[in-house]
Amino acid sequence: MEITEQRRVARELLDMLAGTASHVTGEAAEHGIDAYISEDFAELERQHIFASTPQLVALSCELREPGRVLTDTVGPSPVVLVRGTDGVARAFLNVCRHRGAPVELERCATRRSLMCPYHGWTYGHDGDLLAISDTAAFPDVDPSSRGLVSLPVLEVGGLIFVHPQPDGVIAEDDDLAQLVAALGGYGLDGLHVWRSEEFTYEFNWKLALETFHETYHFAWLHSTTVGTLLHGNRSHFTPWGRHHRMTIPRRSIDSLRGVAEDEWEPLDHMLVVHQVFPNALVIWLKDHVEVWRASPDSDRPGRCQVRLTLLIPQPTESAADEEHWEANWRLTMDTVDNEDFRVAAGIQLGMSSGAQDAVIYGANEPGMRHFTANIRDAVGDIAGPR
Repeated sequence: MEITEQRRVARELLDMLAGTASHVTGEAAEHGIDAYISEDFAELERQHIFASTPQLVALSCELREPGRVLTDTVGPSPVVLVRGTDGVARAFLNVCRHRGAPVELERCATRRSLMCPYHGWTYGHDGDLLAISDTAAFPDVDPSSRGLVSLPVLEVGGLIFVHPQPDGVIAEDDDLAQLVAALGGYGLDGLHVWRSEEFTYEFNWKLALETFHETYHFAWLHSTTVGTLLHGNRSHFTPWGRHHRMTIPRRSIDSLRGVAEDEWEPLDHMLVVHQVFPNALVIWLKDHVEVWRASPDSDRPGRCQVRLTLLIPQPTESAADEEHWEANWRLTMDTVDNEDFRVAAGIQLGMSSGAQDAVIYGANEPGMRHFTANIRDAVGDIAGPR
């Protein structure tokens, strides 16, 4: 966010907080609970979103050095990302061309080459098959035709997107360009991973993201945690196609009143949530960044996998540094895991109870309406939120 945009957003937030500008936009909208409990809807998401849409898989800083390797799942595809000695980030199906075993088992590592742990077939950072163990047993195998299967990659603005299909296309369109520009001032390239963990939860994947799409719940659910640091039920919303940004005011933003705008440093008083469609969030929190990714379970619409990666400005150098970031991690988990996600599990049960066939989003929840409408559109449900 450029400084002029920061100040504009801060000004509008202060007006909302003062009551001189409305915090509501549009109209309330209903959203069918089939999107959370229906196996048919979940299958549509698997086909039309996760199997056919580029997804944010990593930040560039997670593949900083040549030979750095990262594994993940993108839709139905097991993926290995690698930074080549030429500096290019590439993605491949994490599948050995001999018997289909993964060529990399670790979540992240540094490798001179990718060697299948099953039979030792070895691949270069460019995916070429370099060596077949016991070559005499494979006299008719042409190594040039047995390289790893490449996946489309787009690395832009410190973000790495991967398409789950080898013949897929990643379009660098205006919407993505605006998202990348908005993230441009946060120094994503220079960050370092402090911790990255994946968790399984008993609720639909969208609920993991939606708790970040509104602040209406802060006064009740987070009254003793982040609700003491952030204003609730007030946020600034900016959409870019299927992506969006939600800017949440810290309570310290009130200190800007009476100060000349050209002296403002607005980002010091904001928490900024970026929704990267379909399933990732990049959250700027003043002194660090969190990346959340939620993926649907392959069998149950009421289960998901969620990965949290906490990125910091520089590597830790002391026990005090470690304690500082451990405290940040604990605050995040105390808030999101113990509060938001605990309620999300209850919402999932409630949706399955038959008590209602739709949920309602207020005019104070534009992020919710935007996200759910885009999900409906992506799966071909033109009715969308009602």
